[in-house]
Amino acid sequence: MSATELKLRRGTGPQCDGMTPVLGEPIFDTTANRLRLGDNSRAGGFQVPNFKDLQNDSLTLASAVGGTATAISLTFSVPTLSDGNGQKIEWVPTSDAAGATTVANDGRGAVTVKKWKSGTLVDIEANDWKSGQRQRAYSNGTYYILDRTDFGSGITPGMKLLATATPSGAASADFTGYITSDYNAYMWIFENLTHTNGVVDTLLARVRRAGQGSYDSGSSDYATAGVRMNGTVAALSSSGATGMLLTGSSSWRSVSNGGNGLSGCMIGHGLSNSGNYPQFTFQTTEILLTGTDTSTSGGANRKTTAAIDSIQFLPFSGNLTGKISMYGLRAT
Repeated sequence: MSATELKLRRGTGPQCDGMTPVLGEPIFDTTANRLRLGDNSRAGGFQVPNFKDLQNDSLTLASAVGGTATAISLTFSVPTLSDGNGQKIEWVPTSDAAGATTVANDGRGAVTVKKWKSGTLVDIEANDWKSGQRQRAYSNGTYYILDRTDFGSGITPGMKLLATATPSGAASADFTGYITSDYNAYMWIFENLTHTNGVVDTLLARVRRAGQGSYDSGSSDYATAGVRMNGTVAALSSSGATGMLLTGSSSWRSVSNGGNGLSGCMIGHGLSNSGNYPQFTFQTTEILLTGTDTSTSGGANRKTTAAIDSIQFLPFSGNLTGKISMYGLRAT
């Protein structure tokens, strides 16, 4: 018995788009190697995924991402039908989340993207995703909602980068508004900080109390205690400083005087709580061009029980250059 060859109506992708197959009629897309089925009204019919589509998520992952960080536009190789209830979309962001965000699919109007936070739908917040980190969302008919677990505060346990400052001859590096109750503690990492104050200087940290308009710089606002320099107890005054001393007094050298950049870290505890002094621990090291080093470690606090919402790093005088990264630490 000889085989009988059966051929379907077929064409390239654009040619199939121009067809309107009748109800139940199959046509074949020779561009995508994909079967399409007709309903007697939809141009191009309804495309049926093949194994390659399933492996590559060709029908749900956006083929092009445009717009801005907060107004994203997506284009799909197989255009989405609508933004109605149940519609799923996936995309790879080209920039970090920067705040309240909308998404417009295949040339349609913008739809707000939300996430679950403590059982409530809220707007996207800065750093909810990072550039290149694939995202998935579904529509409830009004919003697109990120397809992820509600972790109460919306923050998963572990460490999360919140912000980076790269001062270049600036008076200070400020981290304003990042301290909330979402995290148990915060860490700032210093990378090759230098200053312009001639010979030696001191790195200070100042805080801003919640609701205040400026950083505290009073002569009796801060206490620095238990500080050791190169393993020896340092004679640092606990009063009279206009900020917390993160290096020995006048021990941080400028590049013009053999300095090679200061690195280290500081951790803050209980910053968003009112009722306890906010506590800080730190360690900084400068490897000098001569091959020796100056290391300082210790603790400090702002002598107030008010909650802290921002922090500032600066030299005692002169300007600051380098990089400081701020992380949130959450245990549970």
